[in-house]
Amino acid sequence: MTRVHTDLSAVPISVAPSPATSGTSLGVTDANAAYLPDTYPYWAVLVPTGESPTRANSEVVKVTAGSSSDGTTTLTIVRAQGIPATTAQSVTTSFDIYDANSAEAQLFLNSIPTLDHSASGLTCILNANENQAFGDVCYIDSDGQAHLIDADAIASMTGLFMATATINADADGLYLALGFARDDTWNWTVGGLIYGTVTGTSGNTLSQTAPTGTDDVVQIVGIATHADRMFFNPQLGQVEHA
Repeated sequence: MTRVHTDLSAVPISVAPSPATSGTSLGVTDANAAYLPDTYPYWAVLVPTGESPTRANSEVVKVTAGSSSDGTTTLTIVRAQGIPATTAQSVTTSFDIYDANSAEAQLFLNSIPTLDHSASGLTCILNANENQAFGDVCYIDSDGQAHLIDADAIASMTGLFMATATINADADGLYLALGFARDDTWNWTVGGLIYGTVTGTSGNTLSQTAPTGTDDVVQIVGIATHADRMFFNPQLGQVEHA
C-alpha cells in the first residue's frame, strides 16, 4: 500500500549526512523506513533524539527519493527547507526523522519550482500502465490505470495527469493534476499553448504544435511560463479533426 503520509513515526537516522550540515542524503534501516512515506517528494523534520523540535535544534528537509540496499534505505534530501527557511543542522545518528506537513507542502502553487524535474500543485496517486517518466501526460483507461496519451484517436486522449517522477509499469506513483512543472530539457516558447502529441511514447507527450491529421485530437494541456516551465491545466474540451 502506498504511503503518502504517516503519523507518530519518528525513526532514528542510521547513516548521517556527510558533511553533517550540507550532505544531501541520509539513511534509515529498512524496517524503520516502513514507518515513513514511500511517495516522493515529502517534507520531514530532523530533530535530536528525545528532544522537542524547535527552530534552534531542528531542520525541515524535502525528501525527494529513496532506495533500499543491504538493509538501509537511503533518502535523498534538500536541506534547510520550511517557511521561513530553517537552518541546516549538524545532523548525526543521534537525530530522528519524521514526516511532517510543512507550510511548503500545502496547496500553494509555486510558479518557479526550484529543482529540475519538479512540480508544485494538486497531486494524486495513480497506477501506471507502462513505464513513465517525469512530464508524461496520461489519461485514465477502462482498466483504471494511467496510460500515456496518444492524440491519434479520441479513445487515447483526455490527458488529465502528469507523472512527477519515473514510475514503473503497474506501480503507484505521484501525478500532477493542476500546477506548475519544470524540466530543464524543455525549450518552450514562453506564453505559447502546449498540446498533447500523437507519439504515444514516454518522454514525447507534449508539444507546442497542435496535431493536424485526420482523427487527431487537439487538447490544450497547459501554457509555457518559461523556457523550461509550464502551467499544467488540461482542458476537457477537445477538437477532433475530421
